[in-house]
Amino acid sequence: MKKIYNPLILFLMTFVFFSCGKRDENVPLDESDRIQPAPAVEKPIDTAQNKEIKTASLKLYVENTASMNGYIEGFTGFKEVLARLINEVEVLDTPNYSTHLYLINNKITELNIPNRITTDLNKDVAFGKGDRGNSDFEKVISKILEEHHKDDISVLAADFIYSPKDGSTRQRLEEFQEFTKQAFLNSDIKKKNLEVLFLRFNSDFNDKYYDINNNEITGIKKRPYYLMILANQQLMTEFRNKVNPKLISRSDFENSVYFDSKSTNEYPLDDYSILTSTLNSAPLKANKIEGKKIKSVSAPRDEKLQMAIALNLSKIPVSENYKLNISNYKLENYEIKKIGEIENNQIIFSDSENPITIMGSDKDKLEDLTHVFLITSAENNIEELKFNIKKQVPSWVNESSIIDDRDITENSIKQKQTFGLKYFINGIHDAYKRNNNNYYSSLSVSIVPVSEGSGLGSLLFVGLLIVIVIGIIMIIKNKKQRQ
Repeated sequence: MKKIYNPLILFLMTFVFFSCGKRDENVPLDESDRIQPAPAVEKPIDTAQNKEIKTASLKLYVENTASMNGYIEGFTGFKEVLARLINEVEVLDTPNYSTHLYLINNKITELNIPNRITTDLNKDVAFGKGDRGNSDFEKVISKILEEHHKDDISVLAADFIYSPKDGSTRQRLEEFQEFTKQAFLNSDIKKKNLEVLFLRFNSDFNDKYYDINNNEITGIKKRPYYLMILANQQLMTEFRNKVNPKLISRSDFENSVYFDSKSTNEYPLDDYSILTSTLNSAPLKANKIEGKKIKSVSAPRDEKLQMAIALNLSKIPVSENYKLNISNYKLENYEIKKIGEIENNQIIFSDSENPITIMGSDKDKLEDLTHVFLITSAENNIEELKFNIKKQVPSWVNESSIIDDRDITENSIKQKQTFGLKYFINGIHDAYKRNNNNYYSSLSVSIVPVSEGSGLGSLLFVGLLIVIVIGIIMIIKNKKQRQ
């Protein structure tokens, strides 16, 4: 039977079909009227709960310069981590994430291959997408911050090599640090509760490296790269709890640094206990006990004190290396001798071959505690321990940064370092430092000095009582015998 089509219906179908055109492939970074995806008309509904499911976006930006060819050519750890990142974010229950993959240099190019990134992201795909000769990090950072919205997790995957264009290298790097600080401040990081997680990985490297003079260098097989993750506090907490552990459990993960706008003591250190039987230089007596944990002790007055205090550092948003570095702490009246991790009722110190066994009743005080600090008093008669965890750039950033890579071929250490990295990280740190205090958390512990003679006097008093009691008993017995 012949079908008859309504002309109005045909017109509407044609209009809808041609309205779904492909997005312009190359959009300049400085173009103010950039084409944005049309807002969704409908949002998914959880029929079981009869409520709207929140949606969010994972925006993954891959730096698209010639220096990144080594990471995207062939099957590399770099692409494997990106694929893992996408998979782990997309399986989160709430919110529901959609992934958008972009190449970024002086232009932003959206790609439609997020689920095949290990095979389909390569030099052929990257070639011809913007100016691959220069990353222009100033514009890249500004545009990513500008494009970031409250329901986004934005990730920049890059080698973070900054190439100064003109003038003194150090001067341009210092200017880049100041630019980075201002870019983050201008994005109103505190009002938006914007947090930054910066992860360092190591990857296979299958192409040329370009030094400061733009000389092509071959033969480098491994290179570091970085993921910079941006999200508001709520989404970042979800990311750090559920996605980040899957990334940092990989053997090619090396280090991290984290920035937030929280003030001191938003990461409380109230879960701790003094160990009265382990690693102490003198007898300690518990003065204040909460549950099984000792919060305050008495100690001999006339001598320097060494004692061990166990803390729960699991909520402090720093790497394990950061927690074990003495320079990341500030103590008043005391100093840290060493820091160890608690494992199976033992303390593992990095400078000791054999673990230290936690003694006696101290074992009952360890619930949820993660690290032990062995501390000594600077002077006698110290009545208070003040303990602070610094909020600072970790030492690995300086150790990973160089400003001269011309000898990188023969220098295996420089092959593991990144040109100008610390200036970028310090710029972010400077922006967040202006918004809060200098510590993640602080703690005060009361130490009550006791004169050594007071203990001896107590023993003499007890001894005298015993003698008196024995004497009374003897007198009574003698009287009975006479009767």
